[in-house]
Amino acid sequence: MIFTGWLDQDRMRKMLAASDIGLAAYAKGAPQGIPNKVIEYLAAGLPVASALRGETEALLRDEGCGETYDPDDVNSLQHVLTSLADERHGERSAIALELFGKRFRAEAVYGAYADHLEALAKLMNGHAVGGLHAVGRAV
Repeated sequence: MIFTGWLDQDRMRKMLAASDIGLAAYAKGAPQGIPNKVIEYLAAGLPVASALRGETEALLRDEGCGETYDPDDVNSLQHVLTSLADERHGERSAIALELFGKRFRAEAVYGAYADHLEALAKLMNGHAVGGLHAVGRAV
């Protein structure tokens, strides 16, 4: 296991390509939803070992591309790392890549964002919102 600290983009790409598992090590109760670190690991096709609860835990569990460990229990981390390194590693890597493509690549995110803004514009067409006034036709 290597803890690199801050890496520039080129070194990050090289480290991700040489990695087998992405570690999202956060303190207990950290307020993150799904941080960029997890998304970068998915983009690299890495199964994720994460200490985050909530959205990240649900995503990894529901999609089958990672596991959550208890940040206060080294045995929990060891169990998750061992589990992610098992014979299903290739399957989990493929799931991670597919999930990134489906939910987190720029085209998917921006398309969903544009759809959301268009729906909002249609809903608010001609109505005042918090001191702002939406005018015109929705596209």
